[in-house]
Amino acid sequence: MTWTARRVAEALAIFLGVLIAGAWPWPPVQRGFSAIYCPIANLVIAPQTFGRAGHARLSALPRIERHANDNVTADAVLSLSVAGFGGDLPLGVSVRRDVYLPLWILISLLIAAPLGSARRLRALAMGIPFMLALNLAALELLVTWTFAFQLRGIYPREGAPIWLRAVDFAYGAVLSPPGNRFIAPLAVGAALIALFHGRRDDVTKPSPRSTAWG
Repeated sequence: MTWTARRVAEALAIFLGVLIAGAWPWPPVQRGFSAIYCPIANLVIAPQTFGRAGHARLSALPRIERHANDNVTADAVLSLSVAGFGGDLPLGVSVRRDVYLPLWILISLLIAAPLGSARRLRALAMGIPFMLALNLAALELLVTWTFAFQLRGIYPREGAPIWLRAVDFAYGAVLSPPGNRFIAPLAVGAALIALFHGRRDDVTKPSPRSTAWG
């Protein structure tokens, strides 16, 4: 399959059209996705114990809101607690920004890519779970970093200073710049397109004609 200038322009137009349609901030879509994603995230983070009895749970909010101390317009709240202590530390989280939009960028890119239907479906089947795993890893990093550097005493400072420095470096490199959340799906999508582009779909070979015996 050859990528001509016309084909690239058509793919770009499809990508932008699908992206804009799905990325528009529809509140029902935002709340609905948050309600679906939070239980999935809790399967990963809720059973864990972070450091010295730290626990985390992600809950969808009934309405989208932004408080004075939040850096984002929140559609979910990340509640951090410590066993033996009352109350918790709530952090406003935008599931739309951190999870939905990266996933939709990837989906839009693969829908627009000049791939055959079978290869497109394979790319989506590989890319969506992979992006979801990356997003869950980013959430794990956020929880670990907050416990380590915002709630002192949860992680022992003398035990693993190199590990703590690695967490701090990863947080600064991955989570602090918001643009990184959108670079990842583009990179994953480009890798999948390169992987599947040019492959031939499996075609069943025709059976040889039977010979007529006289």
